[in-house]
Amino acid sequence: MPNKNSVFIRKVDDPAEKFHPSPIIIVRGETIEWINNDDKVHTIIAIQQDEPNDLFNTKAIKPNEKADTQLKVLSERVDYCCSLHPEEKGWISIADKPVDEMTQTEYYRFLSNSNNIEPPPILSHLDSPKRIAREKILGDIDKYKTEIVKYFDPIIFDTLLQPEEYEIKSKFLSIVFWDISSFSNLCNDLLNSPFLIKIFLQKYFNLANKLIHEHNGIIDKFIGDGIMAYFGIQNKNNGANDALNAALQLRDDFSSIKTYFYKLIDENRIKVDKEIDIKCGIHTGDVLFGLIQTDYRDQITIIGSNVNYASRLEGLAMENQIIVSKDTLKYIANNYNASKKYVDIQSYGKSEVYIL
Repeated sequence: MPNKNSVFIRKVDDPAEKFHPSPIIIVRGETIEWINNDDKVHTIIAIQQDEPNDLFNTKAIKPNEKADTQLKVLSERVDYCCSLHPEEKGWISIADKPVDEMTQTEYYRFLSNSNNIEPPPILSHLDSPKRIAREKILGDIDKYKTEIVKYFDPIIFDTLLQPEEYEIKSKFLSIVFWDISSFSNLCNDLLNSPFLIKIFLQKYFNLANKLIHEHNGIIDKFIGDGIMAYFGIQNKNNGANDALNAALQLRDDFSSIKTYFYKLIDENRIKVDKEIDIKCGIHTGDVLFGLIQTDYRDQITIIGSNVNYASRLEGLAMENQIIVSKDTLKYIANNYNASKKYVDIQSYGKSEVYIL
């Protein structure tokens, strides 16, 4: 059983005096036991840049009661505050072994890393190699930001600059998948004119990128001619509305790209058998968001059953259709006269969906 590190929330006798969080050092995997010795209810929450995050929340700790927190994180520091006094902040430094087992040099390097402190030149041997490496990486990223940002969604790029955000955490989001119907047939018809496919995809992805970001969405990836995006990270209370508005606008604006593209095909005297259209699936629910790390590739993404469900909805959509789940529609202010339908979805059974 993991060791416990007890932290006392002391009683404040002077009404003008406030709860004072203090620095806490724990060993990775150790449990913090918060003990409320005050006569008021306290809630201890993790914060990042003064805003609450999902790393931990003790819920209400009544006077003379306790609450446990176990931090399953990769970072060396987690900031926190008491919800009664959010202006007063403390932090938890997370070590890989107990302080009394560290050499003096190890201890100073640990403090340098967890508190991001660069020692003066005369004590440079006490600087943390992890802190030095982190500074170098962030410096390189900032130096080449203009080029690097092309390979990441801007929000994901910002997340890369905040290592504490790498942890996998639960988020309530609206997930959207788009696909171009009959695109495979089109590629076969244009096998000898690949430049036309490139022109189409550039215009299509540029438009999608613009509209998704205008509606506070994040592009997770391009999948061939498909797009996976999610909404609700920036605008937490309006993710479903943002997702649907982006889908509706992309469907409307896609017609101009389609017209331009078929004009190019005619000018090149190429015969195509089928017409392309855009189709879409939208679902809303809890997902896991964060950095997935492997030996060969890392990616900040979302995973979970609700992501798969959104993909299944897109797979069911016909040409020019947007299929919205019941769990999405209930968060949308205007139902847009969507038609209700019951469909069988692989691995999920009969489901109530709405078609626009």
